[in-house]
Amino acid sequence: MSHKYAVVITTINSPTRAVEEIQRDSHKLDAEFVIIGDTKSPPDFRLDGTTYLDVETQRQTGFKFAELCPTKHYARKNIGYLVAAKNGADVIIETDDDNIPRPEFWATRERSQQGRLVSSSGWCNVYRYFTDKLIWPR
Repeated sequence: MSHKYAVVITTINSPTRAVEEIQRDSHKLDAEFVIIGDTKSPPDFRLDGTTYLDVETQRQTGFKFAELCPTKHYARKNIGYLVAAKNGADVIIETDDDNIPRPEFWATRERSQQGRLVSSSGWCNVYRYFTDKLIWPR
């Protein structure tokens, strides 16, 4: 099965080395590269071969969430997911503007994954299924 990929990041910076490398290599998956800006992002942010949305453009997408989502908040990345899905992506990969991808970042992915069934009720730290170390998401 062939998938349509998108890579989504948020940034408040001018294009970083990581962002430039993602843009350069996004052809490996024929991926759309969606960059979501925020109020601290440079007003003249430009990077050829990307879909960059400043806050005003995000609000004009027609997504109610884009109007409601607070600025200066990580949750704005969700607007990127919505834009990528609207543009036809069925596999969305996310990373950060300071992470330089390793070669395996560009491996093809499957839409479905096998997982374990949690049989108990209440809160569950799912990370314990991946490591014996005590970790918790931020």
